[in-house]
Amino acid sequence: MKPNPELEKLLMIDIAASAMKELIELLTIDQPFWIKSPTEGQYVLDHDSYYKMVARSKGFRNPNPRIESSKDSAVVAMDARLLVDLYLDPVSLNYPFSLIVKLNFWLVGMCFNHFHILQDKWVDVFPTFFSKAETISVLKGGLLENRDDSLQLFHEQVHMLSPAMQQRDFYLLRYCRQIETGVWVIADVSYNYFRGASHVSQTFYWKHPSGCMIEEMPNGLSRVTCIERVEVVDDVPVHTMYDDLVNSTLAFGAKRWISTLQRTFERYAFLKEAGIFNDELGIGNESMIILASKLIKSYCSIFSLFGTSDLHQLSELTKNGVHVTSRKNTSPDLPVGIVIIAASSFWVPASPERVFSYLNDHLMRSQWDILCNGSRVCKISQTPTGQHSSNAISVLQPQNLREEFMIFQESVFEQTGSLIVYAPVEMTRMLELATGVDPARVPILASGFAITPDGPDGKDAPSTSTSKPLPAGSLITAAFQILACTALSVDDKDVSTYVFPFADALVNRVVRVIKNVFD
Repeated sequence: MKPNPELEKLLMIDIAASAMKELIELLTIDQPFWIKSPTEGQYVLDHDSYYKMVARSKGFRNPNPRIESSKDSAVVAMDARLLVDLYLDPVSLNYPFSLIVKLNFWLVGMCFNHFHILQDKWVDVFPTFFSKAETISVLKGGLLENRDDSLQLFHEQVHMLSPAMQQRDFYLLRYCRQIETGVWVIADVSYNYFRGASHVSQTFYWKHPSGCMIEEMPNGLSRVTCIERVEVVDDVPVHTMYDDLVNSTLAFGAKRWISTLQRTFERYAFLKEAGIFNDELGIGNESMIILASKLIKSYCSIFSLFGTSDLHQLSELTKNGVHVTSRKNTSPDLPVGIVIIAASSFWVPASPERVFSYLNDHLMRSQWDILCNGSRVCKISQTPTGQHSSNAISVLQPQNLREEFMIFQESVFEQTGSLIVYAPVEMTRMLELATGVDPARVPILASGFAITPDGPDGKDAPSTSTSKPLPAGSLITAAFQILACTALSVDDKDVSTYVFPFADALVNRVVRVIKNVFD
């Protein structure tokens, strides 16, 4: 039977209203719903109390569901109304100019000359968390002055920066209510919608009423309280390395999302306060910051390539556990030709702080970076991007090399996941950037490392033998992009025969070096 659009719209409005009612109760009533887990340190839902409010069978997809529930709260350096707008406008080809001005373009690493690039703003702002975000349909526009009663059908893909982790795909109803002056609640709830979708996943995740409360605070700050509740519909396999991270909700839960919000807006606020955006500092600073945002997004986009069904893509998992894939690139953002992407995730018995400190130390870089060819590396410049001393945009230069290039890098340290992302850039291009050249004209291949804890703080990693348990450690993903050749007509067989083994050996060498440092 052909669906009735009006009846379906009424159904979606009813589902969204019910989700909003439930979420407000979960947000405003701590006891008895939320308890602090003694082993994981996270606030989790007490299901016995919850089932007294909501019938156990309501909304569950499986008779014995596994629910990941989490709650977290923090102050973020962003105006509450702008944050609400950001939630409700994830994609816009013609994004309102007034709001772009209020965001100063820097929030998404863009400037006035680049506003036409804002095609996927949600991913532009939060690339470490989202690989895709789009509004399918605006069901209710809401009030213009405060976005109250806005309802939309929304599609998002959430990822971890590892080829070993499956993306989480959601079709959501996103509903916004202003429950009092200066306080908004945004509710997300899964909805069965597959018309027009390019695929229907056989194993997917179902989001029960989740979302956030955004409270206006003085001085342009906001308090954000986030709740995430996801049911694993099928028993989706998780790599054993990531079991504890996923089960503790640190992989996809409220704490990671709040941490992402804090770090994103801290970067913006810190750069603004430090005067990086002042005209007297020169437009070259603007170009560097825009290029850094492009660098991070380029790196994060790597992980959406693994496991895709693109007919123009080769892919394999080597005996060393390295995921290798290829793509033929014609985009001006990347060098034209065949690009090889190779990545591997592994565990080391060292804290994320120690791993980050080692990989971010330019004096140690020659030990693992093939770009340096064993040469000493000098730090040419560093632009701080946060309170942590290592949060910075840097320009590095290997010494005693024939090739004239620099390494452009951004390092990001945060508790739930850190990044060290870099790309070689020709010296002439770097000099052009200093004069304010359009960063879109600088093709880059981002490589680097994503570093996460292996589970909750203080947790012992499981032992692999009968010996005493290993100390808590870090999960590292090393991912590299390599321009194999500048011709697009190379035979796929030649790529897999000659280039894939080189990429495998490159990643395997880097992994061995890092493991040897911490073993």
